[in-house]
Amino acid sequence: MLPARPRPDKARDEAEHGADGSPAAWEAEFPRLAANKPLYQDRFIILSRGPYSAVTADSAGFDEATWLDRSSDIRRAHECTHYLTLRLFGQMRSNLLDELVADTAGLVAAFGRFEARLARLFFGIEDHPRYRPGGRFENYLGSPRLSDEAVRVLQAVLVQAIDQIEAWLATGSGPTVADRAVVGLLSLSLEQIAAGDLATHVGHPRRGGPVDGLETFG
Repeated sequence: MLPARPRPDKARDEAEHGADGSPAAWEAEFPRLAANKPLYQDRFIILSRGPYSAVTADSAGFDEATWLDRSSDIRRAHECTHYLTLRLFGQMRSNLLDELVADTAGLVAAFGRFEARLARLFFGIEDHPRYRPGGRFENYLGSPRLSDEAVRVLQAVLVQAIDQIEAWLATGSGPTVADRAVVGLLSLSLEQIAAGDLATHVGHPRRGGPVDGLETFG
């Protein structure tokens, strides 16, 4: 985090020179300001530039330049989604649910829609039930690692969840839809997403539903 100097300076100026301003007013205001770091500190997310999820342009179905640009779009929204979970829920988690939801935000940001084909490719499960070593799925199998049978079940659940998200988001698109989808999906478990009926659980992606009223980003 870096200090954002103009904001505390402005707050001090308003406290000292406002309608009821005085040096004493700034002394009273300063502890409140100091306790609320977002008022005077900025956060930066530093992103790498490269093929997203180590997926080649050829595999993704794009030329090199286009895929690098799209990868940057996906990565930016993906990482911002993790930051959103920190702001909304007080933690950034590293699990399949949060990764899938962050990828959902990334794909919608990059393409205006969710593509199950690419989502499966990112995890290395594009040839389900076979798994492609090097996909991100293997990063979320626990320590100690899940049993082989549990891994097979989890992979099937992930594939089903991806398909359900694609079907749900096919009825809407755009930044507002992505915001609502992120918050709504994070309220569910991976198993609930895979079970379907997302419109009942979190509403229509464009019209909203049970998750309306939650603060979103964008």
